[in-house]
Amino acid sequence: MPICGRGSEFCTVEHEDLTPLDRALAVLRYAGFYGIGERIWWRTDSDYAPVTFFVNCNDLFDWGCSDCEILTPDRLPLLGRALTDCAKALGHGDDAEKRGWPWGIDLFVARLRGERPQGAAYPPKELSALWPLFDACGPERSKGHGNPYAPGEYS
Repeated sequence: MPICGRGSEFCTVEHEDLTPLDRALAVLRYAGFYGIGERIWWRTDSDYAPVTFFVNCNDLFDWGCSDCEILTPDRLPLLGRALTDCAKALGHGDDAEKRGWPWGIDLFVARLRGERPQGAAYPPKELSALWPLFDACGPERSKGHGNPYAPGEYS
């Protein structure tokens, strides 16, 4: 049963057919291929058994906030698209070594939630080619508590 591929085709089987081990291996292989392991963590206790993976998105949407999204095999193609979209916006094509890390992970979470990141979490001005991707995730956010900066104001 194939569980590895490239880009948005990385997870190529029906997800309900995957065993818990196959699901875990799909996520781990994906993380290894794209080099995103430092933003992924897991739990194995109680409700999270046998294993549940998470993408760290601390401070992405609100200032001073711990946060995460569950990463399941059915979400891997969306993550791959976000990484590829960032790479293309930065002029790297589909080069897996230049996938727009860490911005592709942030774009993945913003797309899942249908929400723009807080201004301080936007890519810096020198990567403003990524801003339209994040802008498309949701309505513009007003500055204030939880979002003290507009995109490009914080460095």
